Amino acid sequence: MPGTEVFDTSSRQIVARAAGLYLFPALRMDGELLLVSTYSITGTLHHMTVLQPDDLRLLADWTGTGYIDWLTG
Repeated sequence: MPGTEVFDTSSRQIVARAAGLYLFPALRMDGELLLVSTYSITGTLHHMTVLQPDDLRLLADWTGTGYIDWLTG
């Protein structure tokens, strides 16, 4: 099962945990920071999630088939 821990470098403490997600930072086209996750459930089924970075609030969550990935630049 995937998971992510958020580490605060100033306090040197883990401040949040997100079970079931491989989170990484991404920027929206307007420059807003988001946390996104994608992982394969099977060879053709993938899970994708978008979270607000400050409180890990869920913004979007879906499952898709075929090849899916984040468009980053």
